[in-house]
Amino acid sequence: MSEELNQLRAQSDKLVMQGKYKEAEPLLLQVAELTREEYGDEHAAYAGILNDVGGLYRATGEYVKSESAFVEAMEILAKSPGRNHPDYATTINNLAGLYRLMGQYPKAEALFLEAVDIYGKTLGKDHFLYASGLNNLGLLYQDMRNYGMAERLHREALEIIRRKGKKDIPYATSLNNLAGPLRATGRNAEAEPLL
Repeated sequence: MSEELNQLRAQSDKLVMQGKYKEAEPLLLQVAELTREEYGDEHAAYAGILNDVGGLYRATGEYVKSESAFVEAMEILAKSPGRNHPDYATTINNLAGLYRLMGQYPKAEALFLEAVDIYGKTLGKDHFLYASGLNNLGLLYQDMRNYGMAERLHREALEIIRRKGKKDIPYATSLNNLAGPLRATGRNAEAEPLL
């Protein structure tokens, strides 16, 4: 990756982290175009940038553009490195997150389940991305009011993260996720210490 491309990427990443999406958009689109020119439109590097573009549009509520970027990235990664690769799983996980926001729960569920399965097979069921996938699926089930399944998945994810021994943001997020279905089912006394 060229120095110019690296600088543009760093600038767009910084703006996204600051929530300055309208300022980040033209830079990120320029990064996407330069990456496509440098690597070709069938390269995993280009798919990675498309994931970032999809994430930006998801954050701004431009769901049609977001879906288009995620689907294009998914199609590229399905060819190489293939459908049984963590990068492909991350892309379908991103697309599933978009469908969850859009209320398209059956589409989201199918993709979340596929992503979790790929993470489990390729990275192992003790990996952070597997736990993250479980949390995402749990959040979907909570949205669908399937609180028992949501609680089970959040507990499993929390246990994986707890075994890693880190008390950091993913751990705190998992505690918060587990509190959701507990509160939704009136078990506030169990949820409060988690929060």
